[in-house]
Formats: sequence, C-alpha cells, structure tokens
Amino acid sequence: MNIIEGLKEKGAAYLLVMFSFCLPLSQRLSTVVILLSVLLSLVFLKKSKFLFKKELLFLVGLYFVYTLSLIYTENFGFKYFEQKASLLAFPLIFFLIGKKLSKNTTEKILSFFVYGCVLSGLYCYYIALTNSISFIDGALTFRPQVNADSGFLESSIRGGNHFFGSFFSSLHHTTYFGMYINLAIAILLFKKPLFRNKIIRLSFLVFLSIVLIQVSSRAGLVTLLIIYVFYLFKFLSRLKFFTLLTLVLISSFMVSQFNPRIKKTVDNLIDKGLNFDNEDIGSMSQRFMTWDASLEIIKKNPIVGVGIGDTYNELKQVYRQKRYIYPYRERLNSHNQYLQLLVECGVFGLLLFGFTIKNLIVRRKSRDSNYIITCFIIIIVFNSFFESILNQYSGLAFFCFFYCLFMFYKSPTKILKKDIQYAKD
Repeated sequence: MNIIEGLKEKGAAYLLVMFSFCLPLSQRLSTVVILLSVLLSLVFLKKSKFLFKKELLFLVGLYFVYTLSLIYTENFGFKYFEQKASLLAFPLIFFLIGKKLSKNTTEKILSFFVYGCVLSGLYCYYIALTNSISFIDGALTFRPQVNADSGFLESSIRGGNHFFGSFFSSLHHTTYFGMYINLAIAILLFKKPLFRNKIIRLSFLVFLSIVLIQVSSRAGLVTLLIIYVFYLFKFLSRLKFFTLLTLVLISSFMVSQFNPRIKKTVDNLIDKGLNFDNEDIGSMSQRFMTWDASLEIIKKNPIVGVGIGDTYNELKQVYRQKRYIYPYRERLNSHNQYLQLLVECGVFGLLLFGFTIKNLIVRRKSRDSNYIITCFIIIIVFNSFFESILNQYSGLAFFCFFYCLFMFYKSPTKILKKDIQYAKD
C-alpha cells in the first residue's frame, strides 16, 4: 500500500514538472496535464494530508467574483466558467498535494520550465525557416518577408517578417511569450545551481535574450532590462554596477535601433508624444484608445463593473461613439489588467488581484529564492499595464501556476519553522 501511495505522490508531483515544461510549448498539452493533475491530486483528499494555505484563497475568491459578475450581466455564458478555470484548478492541486512537493521537485519545476522555453524558441526558428525557404524555378530561395514586395527592414517594421514579432512568436502572443522568457532568464540568473554547466547556462541566457529581441514584445524587452539591472545591482560592487549599467543602457539603445518595430515606437513617441489618431493602427495608439474607453466605463460603474459577459459590448459602444476604428473592428479588450478588472468586476476584483501581489511580496521576504519571486512580481505587475493577462489562457495559467508554486516553494537551503512543523504532522 505504501508503494502505491508513493507512486501516486510522485505521479502528482511530476505532472507539475511536466506542466511547467509544456506551458511554453503547447496550450492543448498543458491543459491536458492540468486535468490529469486535478484528477490525481484528488486521490490525496484526506484530512491528514491536506495543507491549508490562505494565500491561495485569493485566486478562488477572484474566480467567484468573476462568477458573481455574471448575475448582473446580460450576456451570460458558461464559457466564462471554463475560461477562468485555472483560478480554481491550481489552488485545488496545490492544496491537496502541496505538502507532498519536495525541494527537489520544486527545483525541477523551475529547470524544466527553462527547458520548455528554450525548446519553444527553437521551434519558432524552425517555423520561421520553413516559412522563409521555398523553391522558385528550381532554385532554393530564402525570403523571410511575408509580403514579397517588401524589403527586409520594411517587413520587420510593419510586422510582416517571419523572424520578427507575431509571425516569429508562433506558439504564443508576443506579450505572453515575452513573460515566459523573462522568467526563464531570471531562473538562469538567480538559480545557478540548477544549471551547473556554465557554458550551457550562458548559452541559454544568450539564446533566450536573442529570441526575446526577435519576439519584439516591447513590454518584454523593458522587463528584461529591469531584470538584468536588478541582477547587476544585487551581485556587483557599486562601481562595477554603474559601469555595467552604462553598458547595458548603451546596448539597449543599440538593440532598439536594430529592432525596427521598437525603433518605430520610440520615433513615434518622440514625434507625437502621447497623442494618437483615431484611425491609427499602431499598437501604442490602440492601447491609448482602449484605456480611454475603459476609463469611460469605469467612471459609470466603479464598484461592481459591468460584468464579465457585457465587457466587450460596453467597450464596443464607447469605441463606436469615439470612432476608435481599429479597436472596434478587432474586438480589443482593455489591454490593461488593472482597468480590465475594474471594467469586469469593479474594485472587488482589483483588490483581490492586488492582494495576490501583496502575498508574493510578503513571501519573497522569507525565502532565499526571493530574487526569483521578485522577478516574477516585476513581470506580472509591469506587463499588466499593457495586457489583460488574466483574459488569455497563456497569461492566466502562467500567473496561477507560479503564484501557487511560490506560495509552497521549498528552498533547498532555507526552510521555515512552520514548514518543519508541517513535515512533522
């Protein structure tokens, strides 16, 4: 019987390792792993093995706030229960098997997430190459431009190059792929023992940094800069820090000039400031329009929002009134998680999300892996200004999974007294 129980425990734990590996690679496969994890973790539904963590209740609470918002929405749909299921699934999994996660397993979860990101980057190169290579009149031709009439730089600027932007990021939206890569880079920087071979670790760092440049997520690149600066600040003397910071800033400027999409964004901000044209299709202009429309709705419904089912219809009305053509045509959401929550659920949803960030901040103070948690906080908080990360599976599953993991994270070198007490129970 003990052997069977041991196999169940290992199976449940290693499904989490598999999920961390699959998340950057496949939404469908990672979803299947979640379902298997829920089913197997239910095997441990025994009071003596149940570890209660009040921090996970904030995710559950957010799920029920979303659900309650359907009461006063005109467009009720069961699809919303499924869309937000990660808010229930991951707390359930970690409530039931969190106590069984060994320090070795938690480290494997982080390392396999890095492997998944590296493999997904290689896959993006494979797709970009296969889409760029063709035979014309019997001759092998390499043409990365999506539009044959465009030059390489022009195609990169306009998002029509297989090696840049959304065409290159073939597995995920650029923002979410950028979030994954940034966390993987943070793990490589701050958890060196997981990758003891320096050549492999440095190769992964360089490779993932280059991939992020080609993904062209501007929020992702700014986040990457913050993470590198944070790393330099923590581990170098002040003189070396400021010297290398100068080099990093110069390198970042050169990268911004090399990356056509980023260069265009910077040039537009210099020329136009924060102004935008109603018919502009630029990503920054789109965000200004969606933010403006969201604020209009929030002013009228500040407490409970308009309900998750009516959010887009309300936004669409404002887009039509203000003649925001592209957001109306493309059915854009708020493109800001804080505004999105206020529109959907009002202040209650925003407060619950804020408490999860607060819990991460508190947790980082009690672990030697607080640098990883700090980087995760930076990734979530910063990217939430530019994307509604809880409205897409790629963002929601990423946030819920690593939030729960860090609430249960077992350090190999520093274990709190309460963790020792749990082990004795």
